Amino acid sequence: MRLPAEAKTLLESLAPGLRPNLLPERFPRVMNEIARRWRRPAQLDRYFEDLLMDTRRGRQGFPLTVAVELSTLKDYYQTDVYPKNECVWQKIYTLPSKGK
Repeated sequence: MRLPAEAKTLLESLAPGLRPNLLPERFPRVMNEIARRWRRPAQLDRYFEDLLMDTRRGRQGFPLTVAVELSTLKDYYQTDVYPKNECVWQKIYTLPSKGK
């Protein structure tokens, strides 16, 4: 399976430390789907979760190197590309308490 222009453009836009190498080579269908959903945060967040969480027993899963590439890409996407909005209360609960 070949990578369409959309997936190639996405890969070229990523810094070398973020750019997956084995994922597009060994799992081009997954890379194509990530590129297709890149501008749809809710869809891509769910897709990353489906890829990285074992919700169906008996799946082989990804090789560790590919799983690390996926995890790195997911973290970058959710932190820098489309950061999740935090709840006001979450900030309050994570403040260090005084006197401790």
